[in-house]
Amino acid sequence: MNVGSAGNAAAVAKMGQLAAPSGGGENIAAQIKVITNKIAELSQYIQKNAAGMSKEEQQSVQEQMAMLQQQLADLIQKQAREAQRAQQLDSVDPVNTQTKSSAIDVRV
Repeated sequence: MNVGSAGNAAAVAKMGQLAAPSGGGENIAAQIKVITNKIAELSQYIQKNAAGMSKEEQQSVQEQMAMLQQQLADLIQKQAREAQRAQQLDSVDPVNTQTKSSAIDVRV
């Protein structure tokens, strides 16, 4: 294990940390962007340091990547549910909606 491994492990752990989302102040798209950036940073870290990482550090990196990927998947699902909910709210009641076939064409 090289001298920098303990520092690298701490850097990897910090890289994978994500602040808990605030109640409603931060939108989902912003959270997705943050996690996507963290995944990119972690991927770059892996590319640069893969050869010199200990088994423990490799395990830590894999756990961090899995956690970030799960958070990303959860946020994407949440975003899809909210988009569907918004679409349902935006849609008009079909019973009271006039369609082209029910329109009366009056000509004088």
